[in-house]
Amino acid sequence: MSNINQPPNKNTEVPEQLWQKARGLLARISREPISPTHLRAGKKVNGYYYAIGNESYLYDADTDTVYKYDFFPNTITEIIDDESIIREVKEKIKNDEIINNARREVAELLTSHEVTQEILMLHMEFTGGHVRGPTTKDGIMFYQVGHDLDQDSYIGYKDGQRYVYIVSDSDEPMPDDLDACYPPPKETIRPVDQFEGNVYIGNFYR
Repeated sequence: MSNINQPPNKNTEVPEQLWQKARGLLARISREPISPTHLRAGKKVNGYYYAIGNESYLYDADTDTVYKYDFFPNTITEIIDDESIIREVKEKIKNDEIINNARREVAELLTSHEVTQEILMLHMEFTGGHVRGPTTKDGIMFYQVGHDLDQDSYIGYKDGQRYVYIVSDSDEPMPDDLDACYPPPKETIRPVDQFEGNVYIGNFYR
C-alpha cells in the first residue's frame, strides 16, 4: 500500500488516452450536491445542476426528473418536460460518468491507498484532470480542490484522519497605503469525517 504522506508516483505509467479523458472538463457547474426548494411544493431535491445555454437545470436521479434551476436564490422553479432539454442533460450526465471513470482509473494507477484515490479524484475535479503537486502543512500533504472569491480549499489525510485546509482573506483591514504590506491570509486546518459537504469543491472562475 502506498504511503499516504508521499506524493503519488509520477513515474507510474498512465495511458495517454486515459489521461486525455481524465483531463476533460465536466459539464456540470458544481461538484457539490445542492438542495434547492421547489417554490410550489416546498420539496427538497438533491442533485447536480447543469448549464444549457443561458439556463441551468437540476437532475434528480431518485425520481429521474429535470427541474429548471435558479442559482439565485437557489431554487427550482418548474419541472421540465421538454424532451430535447432532458436528452441534453442526460448526455451531460453520461459524459460526466465517462470522465469520472477515467479519473478513477488514473487515481488507482497513481496510488493503491483508497483515501488518497478519493483525494486525487476531487483534486482532478478542480484541475480539470491534471494532478498537481501537493502543499504540505503540519506534516499533512494537501491537494487543492476549490477556489472561489475569497478562499482556496485543500484536503489531506494523515494517521487515519481526513483534514481540510482553508486559505482565506485576512480578518485584518486592508491598508489604505498601496505601498504598505498586505496582511497575511488566514489559514485554518480542521479534521473532518468526510470531505464532501465540509469543503468547497470546484472552481468559481471556470
